[in-house]
Amino acid sequence: MQDLVLLRDEVAILKLAVTQGAVSRIGPTLGHEIACDFLCENGLAEPDGDDVRLTQVGQRVAETLLCAGVIGTASISLGVLDALGPQVAAAKTSAPEEPRQ
Repeated sequence: MQDLVLLRDEVAILKLAVTQGAVSRIGPTLGHEIACDFLCENGLAEPDGDDVRLTQVGQRVAETLLCAGVIGTASISLGVLDALGPQVAAAKTSAPEEPRQ
């Protein structure tokens, strides 16, 4: 079992999406698009045409990051993920780890 590690772009997109309701998948950099894909693959967001909308769990994670004033990389333990939404913690423990580029 591993924590969910969010990179700076992923944290920024989560915080932006929770305040705006949705974020365009097509961003100024390739990193933006990769971050959106990562959030969708991990159950924090779902694609909606050219946009990405947060799932309920994604909203809870984003609100937690926003309230805590997190800037940059964040590591969220499975215990916290389970408290925010058991389906995310279950997905993290059953999904095989793939190296991130």
